[in-house]
Amino acid sequence: MHTIFHRAHNSFANGLAKIKPDWDDKMLYQNERKILIGVWQNIVFGEYLPLIIGQPAIENYKIDVTDTYNEKTDATTTNEGGIAFRFGHSTVSRLIALQDEDYSLSMPPETFKDHYFLTKLYHIFDGRGREDVFRWTVDSACQKMDRGRDHGFPGYNAYRRYCGHDPARDFSTMRGGLVNMDSDVASLLQKVYR
Repeated sequence: MHTIFHRAHNSFANGLAKIKPDWDDKMLYQNERKILIGVWQNIVFGEYLPLIIGQPAIENYKIDVTDTYNEKTDATTTNEGGIAFRFGHSTVSRLIALQDEDYSLSMPPETFKDHYFLTKLYHIFDGRGREDVFRWTVDSACQKMDRGRDHGFPGYNAYRRYCGHDPARDFSTMRGGLVNMDSDVASLLQKVYR
């Protein structure tokens, strides 16, 4: 997404420069920025968020996806909120498919883990293979946990208390354990945190 928006920024700025030749670089940048922010907000609030949290939550929290700006609204987020929203990385497929410049498949989809360190893929198409790397992702759960530690986040039970739950003392789904969690998920956590 970063690459796509970077390129869109340049494209919009070039287009504005053609229709507003009297604008200086700062004026072009600020106006292009407004356009790109509008595009981003439309994607997030109009398409992505309704898919992630569902229409009932949109209605329950009164999220107006048609006119969301209110200058009196405090738009700050907690440190945890910014990190937690990175969950989107886990929604990306673990399969990759190398694509040519026209985004046509040049190989059948395969697991990313089998290709991550194959640097020859980065140099195909006359050295433009790295462009395809931008379309790939890795499971970055460890990076997220490290990022939380770097930011000084408290442990799991602190968040349980914050949400009004008793702290968990074990991995059962009975009283004193992970009572608000699916038993299969609790079992997986117990295997990871022996």
